[in-house]
Amino acid sequence: MYRKHAKANSKDSQQAMAVLKAGKLENNSDSSQKLIASLNCGGLWSLTLPAQKIFGKLESLFRQLTPIVNLQGINLSGITQKAITVSDKLSNFDLMVAEAIIKPGNHVRKDVLFSTVKLYVRVHAFSMSKDEIQRHKHTAIKTNKV
Repeated sequence: MYRKHAKANSKDSQQAMAVLKAGKLENNSDSSQKLIASLNCGGLWSLTLPAQKIFGKLESLFRQLTPIVNLQGINLSGITQKAITVSDKLSNFDLMVAEAIIKPGNHVRKDVLFSTVKLYVRVHAFSMSKDEIQRHKHTAIKTNKV
């Protein structure tokens, strides 16, 4: 998402990039993020504590609202809408925005929050569905061998 805004040279894009960078941990000496450091190929960022809390709450909410039985019934827009109204998440997002170099307009704040949550939910739902398909394939292979 940062790269998308980096290509545009508008005031809103500059503000959005500032908010996104406020969630980036510049000093990567945090031992709790060793996995990100080892997998980083230029695309993953180590996150500040408020950003980590946002994604932790989002993960928890996603698990609560996702049906285990029917993955075709994942309500992506419902999860996204619920996630952007959770007060803990909003307060951590406000902490992140407060650290931004450029203070964003209200519409930019909302857009960055909504876009980030929407992207996370979509990627997580895709990953979960992919894992379920792999599990079914593995089960089918085992069944056919017996």
